[in-house]
Amino acid sequence: MAATTKTQRALESVARRLVLTAVVVSPWLFGGAEPWAYLLLGLVVTTGVGFWLFAGICARRLRLRAVPVCGILGLLALLLIAQITPLPAGVVQRLSPLAGSAGQTSLALMDQLTGPSPEAAESAPRPATTAWSTLSLSAPATTRSLMLFLIYAGTFLVLANTVREWSHLRRAAALLVGSAFIMAVLAVVHKFSGSEEIYWFHTPRYGGNIFGPFSNRNHLAAYLNMTVGLSFGLLLSSRRFYQVMAWPDMRERIAMLSSREGAQTTLRAFMALIIMGAVAVSLSRGAILSLALTTTLFGTLILWRRRSGTRILAGFILPMLIMIATLLWFGQTGLIERIGTLTDVMQNPFADLRFIVSDDCLRMVGNAPLTGIGFGSFKHVYAAFQTPPLRFRWLHAHNDWVQLLVEGGVIGAFLFALALVLWLRHLQRRWPLASDAPRIMVIGILFGLTTLALHSLIDYSLHKPANALLLAALAGMAVAGIHLRRGHRPNVPALPGTGRAGATAVLAIAAFPALVYLLVALNAQLRGTLAAERVAYMDRYLPHAVAAGNPAAALEVGLADARSVLRRGGEDPDTLMAISGTLLAWAALPDLPDDLQERLVGSASQAAIDAVRGAPVDYLGWVWFARIQMALSHWDAADLALQRARQLVQHPKQVQMFDIPDAPDNNRQIP
Repeated sequence: MAATTKTQRALESVARRLVLTAVVVSPWLFGGAEPWAYLLLGLVVTTGVGFWLFAGICARRLRLRAVPVCGILGLLALLLIAQITPLPAGVVQRLSPLAGSAGQTSLALMDQLTGPSPEAAESAPRPATTAWSTLSLSAPATTRSLMLFLIYAGTFLVLANTVREWSHLRRAAALLVGSAFIMAVLAVVHKFSGSEEIYWFHTPRYGGNIFGPFSNRNHLAAYLNMTVGLSFGLLLSSRRFYQVMAWPDMRERIAMLSSREGAQTTLRAFMALIIMGAVAVSLSRGAILSLALTTTLFGTLILWRRRSGTRILAGFILPMLIMIATLLWFGQTGLIERIGTLTDVMQNPFADLRFIVSDDCLRMVGNAPLTGIGFGSFKHVYAAFQTPPLRFRWLHAHNDWVQLLVEGGVIGAFLFALALVLWLRHLQRRWPLASDAPRIMVIGILFGLTTLALHSLIDYSLHKPANALLLAALAGMAVAGIHLRRGHRPNVPALPGTGRAGATAVLAIAAFPALVYLLVALNAQLRGTLAAERVAYMDRYLPHAVAAGNPAAALEVGLADARSVLRRGGEDPDTLMAISGTLLAWAALPDLPDDLQERLVGSASQAAIDAVRGAPVDYLGWVWFARIQMALSHWDAADLALQRARQLVQHPKQVQMFDIPDAPDNNRQIP
């Protein structure tokens, strides 16, 4: 194995720091849920991946760990690319009957309605004539999902291959735990203050059950649960902790606690307790139960392997007992009452909305069994199978495992399961060679990820980019930790090279064009998203402009930003629906110049058309398009669009022209 050069170490250090910065900052940016936030984080992570690849080029070989896992991640990326690649209509019909029937019919109808004479399209929609289409029922949404997946994969690769010393792993864990501790304190203070605004000044666009920097308490609780395991690993990997646990006499105990390492151990224990206390304060039933079940599972496994786990068990029981007391102390009566509501679910579990939605999702799988409906397309398709009333729009299935099967099909679910199995197998194979402290850290990481896996059975925490980024980071840190060998320098296998440059260096060079393309795409998406945000800001500012008696100037600025979004194309259909509704509302203002009013309505119409084409089976886009056609006095076209919207839902009578469902809400969609 070639020696590591100073340049390579410096480049890897920059890559590691950039990626860790994105992981740490992501929850503070409102959980990374806003498009501008996760696109900005994506630029940081992608830059970090570029530094890592350049380090491999400088070393003339790319050091890569867990090669089989990386290969499966590549296959998953190819699946997403296949979902957004135009294919012959016949192939799409065989692989995804839903995309080949409902999607094609919707696109054919839109072709009629956007023809030279929309009022003449009075007959039923003609059979689809589009020769090419995509497997995804919302190509823009799947494109965003592909970008996010590449960001997560890049996070995993960089941390798995640049954390090469125990000090790297310990500092990364300390940074994540420290950030989570501050976040937990902020969340507890915010909860008891009674404020309904994030950071006491920011109101989420669609509201929510705010807790800390997240708009949903369940998602912050899931994030904290992952860091609970990491904090345990950081605490139990300290030699000073076991010296304290040996219960020396008082003089030695005071001496230990007064030392620098003793103070650090005490602080780590305090951080773990506060983080667990914040989980209790969140009153998230799923997070609390997943934490309790994971604790029971790991305690049982350690007892079962008592011969090899005695040292860990000695430091495991006391924190668990303190954890239970902390949960009860912080939660008090509210926690007991919240857990008590589970009795209603236990009495009639089939009446629970989450179970009903999961059952609907299984019916969706039958319409696209192999390749799924397209990652990110759930919110645009579920209404066609939705059993609950349309009063609430379900953006996610509240079961990440079921949604994976729906959006990725059998192929996507199989690849994800295979990646998970290979990852665990890699940890198992390397386990006997790893040092003691990294192994304990890996156990803590496994603890945190197990809580997330259990919580994902009843929630959609992984659809918050901050949680998914942390998951990818922890998975990469576990791979890196298991490669820190006893009595040796970190074992970083280099893939065999050929010639002077080496095959892996050539691969790193070949990956650069794709990396540059991703950076350009992220930058373009970010610029479009910021333009859409400016439209939303102008809508909030407009009442002041109206009061000042000169709204036309403000509307011109807002219209320019809206047209900028439309010119870029590929925007999320929900964003386009929001822009369409905003422009239509602006056009209804009194005393506007006729030219401005016409341009507002025209751009609103184009936004609605793009929204429908981006998600042809989303009834909400058709409703917005019907309203636009009505505003243009295209009565027949409006009627056909409304009829199509009713054909795309299970409750057609609930779809009304003047009773539009609320805008997409990531937190309010269920009671």
